[in-house]
Amino acid sequence: YTIDLDEKTGTRQIVPFDVSKMSEAEIKEWEEWGKEIREDLGFEKIGEEKILGRNCDIWEGLGTKVWIWQNLTLKTEVNLLGQWITEATSLDMNTRINSNKFDVPDGIEITDLGEIISETQLDSVTTTDLEKELQQGIDDFKEIFGIKKKKKK
Repeated sequence: YTIDLDEKTGTRQIVPFDVSKMSEAEIKEWEEWGKEIREDLGFEKIGEEKILGRNCDIWEGLGTKVWIWQNLTLKTEVNLLGQWITEATSLDMNTRINSNKFDVPDGIEITDLGEIISETQLDSVTTTDLEKELQQGIDDFKEIFGIKKKKKK
């Protein structure tokens, strides 16, 4: 769900796979894929820094710096029409969250966007298919914004 509390509207879209059921190898593959996507978009790893005691990789590109720890963004600096900074102020990896915290508040009009990809489609889609689609999206994004891939040193 994405909800605008001021406008009292929102959207719902189903993601039909459960990351908690992925193997360590699958998680590692997704991590590598994420790194490739950042690099394809012109982001470079520029260093490391601790945020909340966690060693984060710092990635920079497109006027943005992102601090990432175990696939979680703990800090972001965006320089676009001014500077925008968001930073985690606490992190508790062991807290159980009551499912009712995810209930849509009363009075919100939700538009259902359906499934990103259905479970039957997901079963028949290969990683190669997903990579091709994602690469096409990245290529389109780079063309729109005139991003050229930097040559590796």
